[in-house]
Amino acid sequence: MADTQTIAGPRKCAALSFPTLLAVLVAAEFASAMNASTIYNALAKLYAIYGDPARVSWLITIYALSSAGSAVLISRLGDLYGRARMLKLMLVALIVGSLISASATNLDVIIFGRAIQGLSMAILPLGFGLLREYASDARELNFGVGILGGIYAFSTGIAFLISGVVIDHLGWQHIFTVAAIAALLSLILVLRFLPDGDRKPGAGRLDFVGALFILPVCALLLTFNVAKTHGWLSMPTIALLVFGVVTLFAWAIYELAHDEPLVDLRLLRNPTIAIVNAAIFFMAVGPLAYPQVIMPLLQQPTWTGIGMGISATFAAVLKLPTNLSSGIAGIGTGLFARRFSLRPAIVCAALANFIAFAALALVHNSLAFVVVVCVLLVSPAVTILFACAPGLIIQASPPERTSEVTGLSSVLRSLAQAIGAQLAAITLASSAVSNAQGTHFPDTDAYVLTFAMIAFMSLLSFACTVMIPKGASRGAAAR
Repeated sequence: MADTQTIAGPRKCAALSFPTLLAVLVAAEFASAMNASTIYNALAKLYAIYGDPARVSWLITIYALSSAGSAVLISRLGDLYGRARMLKLMLVALIVGSLISASATNLDVIIFGRAIQGLSMAILPLGFGLLREYASDARELNFGVGILGGIYAFSTGIAFLISGVVIDHLGWQHIFTVAAIAALLSLILVLRFLPDGDRKPGAGRLDFVGALFILPVCALLLTFNVAKTHGWLSMPTIALLVFGVVTLFAWAIYELAHDEPLVDLRLLRNPTIAIVNAAIFFMAVGPLAYPQVIMPLLQQPTWTGIGMGISATFAAVLKLPTNLSSGIAGIGTGLFARRFSLRPAIVCAALANFIAFAALALVHNSLAFVVVVCVLLVSPAVTILFACAPGLIIQASPPERTSEVTGLSSVLRSLAQAIGAQLAAITLASSAVSNAQGTHFPDTDAYVLTFAMIAFMSLLSFACTVMIPKGASRGAAAR
């Protein structure tokens, strides 16, 4: 058992009780969840309006890229200049980005607003840091971390339900208005109860270049969109491809040579860390994109031959059981891992995802079947892998580098999610069906191809989990 003093720092303000801090952080986390998840419920509307899944997907992709670049950078700034200060700035960014997306009429401007909103994904790691600052002992800290981590899935479910009602009765862009209101209320609570904390500018150098990996990745992802319009041998396509490859290679060399890199790629020299992160990467590219596929499928008109024609509100209601099964899976896996080990749980989770999406590729016209597969297989499996993988990674890393190695995993996950959003968009845009009014939706072949792509990524993730060294899982379970 670790010493209490090494786990939790002293309280910075005696007037701020730990329950009050936890309530404030839960409010901030809900605003972040509202901002992150509700866009999935609006995809069917967006496909009808713009008719281009590849372009619409940038509402998801740019958010994931922004969050990947900001999470580690903002967390580090919080370490240096005060986590409470950075939390307030992130809530302000969330409000500004949401208002831009809510008021804009041009899709590109809405995407720009989403890029600003993506900064808010740093709220959760900042919250964990604040819990460590104010917790009086290890037990209180563990309780706070469990509450803050567990509430996120519940917050996502409530956010889906609220967004469904808003989309059906007020219009899809008002989901950003609601997100702005939630962030504003949270900011008021933070300003009222949470002091700024101490500045520690001498705590080390800050590697701003480390966060610039989003530029070459963004260029590589844009290559697919440009190639669709201009062709693969056109100058714009070749220029983007060359720029992305060269700058990504230069960034990797810089980070490997840096004494205090923001993204420490050298950690991947450890086989366990590399293999587990590979499993996370393929899982995030594939199964983590399931709301981007399932939510439009549920709401797409029945005349398309594959859509089920339900409302956004009803789709959100059907989504709630997946949040419940995720919570049960997380708790059950934690109990299993304490008695046995993490590795079997991760292997089974990856296999379950492969079975689920292979089944969806074969049977996709039944509402009951789709919902049951998502509730019983997809959502619990994704939760299990992302809940257990950090334990194996932490066990394989030196104690003093825990934050670095988990930060690297967070970056790879967000990066993979951005890539997965584009891959799903490309497969959904591969073929379409339209009505007399010229409204376009993905057809049956497009959805089958998307399910097959996700199943293939699940298979790659399963292959990685099988290669995880068996000895590592026992140590991680003991921790």
